[in-house]
Amino acid sequence: MIIIIMGDIIMSKRIYFLLSVIFLTLGALIYALYRPSSQIAVFCDKIIALNSLRQALVVFENDFIKFYLPDFLWGISLCFSLFAVFQPSLKGAIIISVVSVFCGICWEILQWTSLVGGTGDVLDIMMYFAAGALAVLISLKKEKEK
Repeated sequence: MIIIIMGDIIMSKRIYFLLSVIFLTLGALIYALYRPSSQIAVFCDKIIALNSLRQALVVFENDFIKFYLPDFLWGISLCFSLFAVFQPSLKGAIIISVVSVFCGICWEILQWTSLVGGTGDVLDIMMYFAAGALAVLISLKKEKEK
């Protein structure tokens, strides 16, 4: 019985960690492909030329993908990475998600006040809320499966 429980915990940590890495990478990839002047894109362009890929993917380019989806992906990535570390109960998952949303809100405030580069945006904050809510819903579903 203990081995089964330990196996579930390790598997759960791996899944959360893997999802976190996937979402973080997807957000960075969107920046690299659709925001060529961003620091991520400049760094990636030093490693591999992305111009031909950018041209091929221009048909999928829109404001939601360019400006808002990365914030959602990074918000849920932060939630899942913290889930992997702390293996929270549902209450803990809610707290982690609230903290993650709060971090996103703080980031947007820093942008609004020009303390960091970028443009503060209420829609970005909505993406952080959506990411936190989805993370809680996934945690709730996982709790019900136990």
